Amino acid sequence: MRANFSEKGEFKFGKFDCEKARETAENCAKFKLDYDEEEMACGGEISCYDCAFRRWSAESFTCAIFPKT
Repeated sequence: MRANFSEKGEFKFGKFDCEKARETAENCAKFKLDYDEEEMACGGEISCYDCAFRRWSAESFTCAIFPKT
């Protein structure tokens, strides 16, 4: 999972790589679906794009639970 994020926790694949976001979320023990329909990007599937712990940025999103080193 760490390989998909920068040192600061930003997702390296931007806002539109649904497959990579899904694979990453499926391997995340802390994934939590964001139930706010206005915030859902993938229709409520298991995907980092629909996780309650992501914070959108201009180019991608930052994972709020990304392990800090």
